[in-house]
Amino acid sequence: MVLSHFDSRFDVLHLSVTCRAAQTLFLPYVLSDVVIDQWELPVVQGGDEEQLAAFCAFMLADVPHRMPLLTSLNLTKDAFKFRPSGSDVHEDKHITDYSAASQLALVIRLSTHLRQLSIFDADGVFSEVPELGDAVAELAHLDDIHFPMTCDATIGVFSRMKSRPRKVECYILQWDAGLNRGDDRFLGNFATSLTTLRLHRHPEVILALAPNTVWPAVANLDLENREPFFMDNWAHFARAFPNVRRLKVFDPSYGCGPSPSVPEAAEHWRNLDFVSISSPLPVRRPIRHLHYSALPSTTTHSLPDHQYADDTQEFLRQSSPVVLSCHAQVKLVEWVAAASVPSLRVLQLQCVPAARVSCPDHMRCVIDMFCPCVTPLQLRAISFDLAFTIPVDDASLLRHAAAAARYVPTLHYIGIQPLVQALRNIDKQQHERQSQWDVFRYKWARVVSRPEQGRPIVEMVPGYAVDALERTLLATPRE
Repeated sequence: MVLSHFDSRFDVLHLSVTCRAAQTLFLPYVLSDVVIDQWELPVVQGGDEEQLAAFCAFMLADVPHRMPLLTSLNLTKDAFKFRPSGSDVHEDKHITDYSAASQLALVIRLSTHLRQLSIFDADGVFSEVPELGDAVAELAHLDDIHFPMTCDATIGVFSRMKSRPRKVECYILQWDAGLNRGDDRFLGNFATSLTTLRLHRHPEVILALAPNTVWPAVANLDLENREPFFMDNWAHFARAFPNVRRLKVFDPSYGCGPSPSVPEAAEHWRNLDFVSISSPLPVRRPIRHLHYSALPSTTTHSLPDHQYADDTQEFLRQSSPVVLSCHAQVKLVEWVAAASVPSLRVLQLQCVPAARVSCPDHMRCVIDMFCPCVTPLQLRAISFDLAFTIPVDDASLLRHAAAAARYVPTLHYIGIQPLVQALRNIDKQQHERQSQWDVFRYKWARVVSRPEQGRPIVEMVPGYAVDALERTLLATPRE
């Protein structure tokens, strides 16, 4: 029997409780990755029992055989929510009920093989049912933790954890500046184990609660806030996370006032390989792969346009990327070209807009709009992530690829991803917790030859070779 014949893990679970043989065969598959969502998923054991309570009862009914199989548990934003009796399924009404959390605490305490834990309403349930937080803190083998709703109670749980996870992701909604800096160290106990850290909303809390802690193993760091935080604290983050290789920063500091300067001979983050950043913040260090998410045409900074252009070009010269991903705005692409970065080999243009309404061939108009700007660059590959739909048949792609290759003499590869395909890829990747900042999947053409007369000769890259090509392009080394 093939598992893919079933619509969901819960279909398999229903089958597995019908006989011992089916249970032995299917339970490892079902319990390896459990998602609790009261609004969308069916009840585990039927009847009117809430899903979370039913799951706990199911696990506790056979602890020796079931608990060791539970390795990943995800309590979504609706795990502790229920529709009021008599409410319509489409009504946006719910009540929050933590009554099953005490049972869950027992399940957690007995789940000695649990490696991945996600609790959306972590702070709410830890505050209302402290024994659940205690149970989580006692686990010894968690490797991946995701707590989107993090406040004081969750910070306290983090500080008491016996596990030494490699990956932590949390959204810090608020925190009390009076928290004990000795007892509430916030991730200080993970100093030697943590390799991937994602802090959103108030990432600066880590500097306040653990001001002298260093996380030398962190290679992937993702920091985001809607208020300025990074430029005033960049030196502290660099000291706390000295060996970062992949850095993602969203910070609106740029243009809000004078920014601290970075020393010309900056010694910070020597291992940086990939950076995703939303404004031309000074880095003063070569970055092989740069994702520049700035939007010059829509930004709210108060600086004049020429200042933004100068800062962007200087930022690109300092970072000297080999692979660059940026929004497809003509102004920005012109700045990229004006920076004359000799190292640039791969250019990804994202959210490419449709051309004028009167244009009979939107993709050809896009190529005529952007490719002349980058003719002086020594590009090996260019890709277009389109914000509109076009035919994706091979003949159309080859025609567009040949047009692009005529503008850029050094091009070897041209990739196009229409809107429909882009949305499909987003759907496919949305379950991956860690954002895939550097993944793109297009249809590709390659330049076979360039006759002295006429347009370049291009051919399709076979579908089986696309993954390898994309990995190779994204890993293009510095020459």
